[in-house]
Amino acid sequence: MLGTAVDFVVSLGPTLVLVPDFVGLDEAFARAELLTASLEEGTLDSQDFLEPAGQVLFQSLSAGVSVAAGSRVDLIVSRGATSSPVPSVLSLAELAGRGAVTTAGFAVGVITTQFSDTIQAGRVIAQSPQGGTIWPSGGSVGLVISSGLERLTVPNVVTLAENIAAESLTEAGLKRTRGGSRADQTDDSDGSPKQQGRYHKSSRRTTRLGRTAGRLH
Repeated sequence: MLGTAVDFVVSLGPTLVLVPDFVGLDEAFARAELLTASLEEGTLDSQDFLEPAGQVLFQSLSAGVSVAAGSRVDLIVSRGATSSPVPSVLSLAELAGRGAVTTAGFAVGVITTQFSDTIQAGRVIAQSPQGGTIWPSGGSVGLVISSGLERLTVPNVVTLAENIAAESLTEAGLKRTRGGSRADQTDDSDGSPKQQGRYHKSSRRTTRLGRTAGRLH
């Protein structure tokens, strides 16, 4: 009828809600948060990761965005890392050691070098963690590689006073022991280095200092 009042209901659209941040939450807590936020749980998938088992790793809708209430949010949850024994790679060549680590499912970690009087240069002298340790798959294993014998420079102490010569040798990291009394000669009967230069730290050198001799180790 003309002049009769008509009521209209205007849609305001779907109710919008903010998507919470589920990453890092425990699976059970994340599910509770979904319900509280008026969202529905979508596909729940699990994958192996180094993160603790049950921790949410990924969500299909970004945290902080506005979506319609009842929207589905898919979650990926960690099953936790699998663990296995670390192989012992001591005395292996560096390349072989690296290969053994990666073949066992681990990553090669920090590589450092260190002098060794017993292990040939280029071979593994230490590892961390040690062989046999139960370690998360994909975890890093650090290696220490031998640089071989340390070489020291033998200073020229010929014509120097004995006390000054001894001080020079000590500063060079060498050790002197008393020898014979023939002056101004160098004894190489034991394979010792006969002149100034670079030698293995374990080399011995006998140098006559005036009326005494010093044997270096």
